Amino acid sequence: MQKLIADVLVLIGEYFKPKPNSEISDFIIDLKKILGDYDEKK
Repeated sequence: MQKLIADVLVLIGEYFKPKPNSEISDFIIDLKKILGDYDEKK
């Protein structure tokens, strides 16, 4: 669980840096993937 929180915080930090739109889309995909992986491990 702590690993999940750390990953999300890193992604949020990356997200708030200025980014092209394609990278923001990648961020959302990555976030969904991480949350999906977490759901499968429960």
